[in-house]
Amino acid sequence: MTKIYNSGNMLETNQILAALEQNHIAAHGKEVGANSYMKIAGGMSVTGTDIYVAEEDAEAAREIIESITGISDSGDSGDEELEKLHRYDWKRRLFAIIMLLLILASIVAGMFFV
Repeated sequence: MTKIYNSGNMLETNQILAALEQNHIAAHGKEVGANSYMKIAGGMSVTGTDIYVAEEDAEAAREIIESITGISDSGDSGDEELEKLHRYDWKRRLFAIIMLLLILASIVAGMFFV
């Protein structure tokens, strides 16, 4: 299995997985980092979900994802779009770290002030 995309939210993840299934491409999503815990605690996905497919289906899957998201992975979209994606990814990770620190701080405060 090879990673072909990182989806930013569950709606997009479900849409992509359904489209791949309709095109007879076996795929699954895997939570990134502490994302499973963040979904429980915060009710939302912060670091995204990686989507994996078989190596032989990777190119067809990328084309389907590109048609859904409008984001090309072929490199012809230019460095500017890639830079935007990296900045967005950094902001999501920073938000996840801040949320984890807030949760940890509230747990510690609860232990001392109860």
